[in-house]
Amino acid sequence: MSNAKLLALTVERFKSFAHSTRVELAPLTIILGRNNSGKSTLIQSLLLLKQTLRDVNPEVMLRLDGTVDAFNLRELTFGWPAADDPKPGLEDGPERTRGPTITVEWECDVDVKSAIAQLRGADLDNLAKHSG
Repeated sequence: MSNAKLLALTVERFKSFAHSTRVELAPLTIILGRNNSGKSTLIQSLLLLKQTLRDVNPEVMLRLDGTVDAFNLRELTFGWPAADDPKPGLEDGPERTRGPTITVEWECDVDVKSAIAQLRGADLDNLAKHSG
């Protein structure tokens, strides 16, 4: 894989970003804004993905210890109800709150024959289905 570059970052329900927010990235991107406008949160979303992918654990969806350090998912999710905030009509079960969504769009050059040769026993039908 070569010439890899990030094209865009989209965050939703992550810290201060309630709604889906897409940021286009160029070879040189400058993030400007007032205090508490979400500049650091954009960087933290990328760092959270990096620390999760660095030490993959199939039992942990997001790694919450590292550069981005959180005690639990509640700290990172916009709109998570407080533990002592009962919602009316929820006597049947616990409140369900969707966690954050972080999406990166990127492109790179891949030598497909070489990549397939390195897979050794991978599910090629599934790979073809999801790779377009």
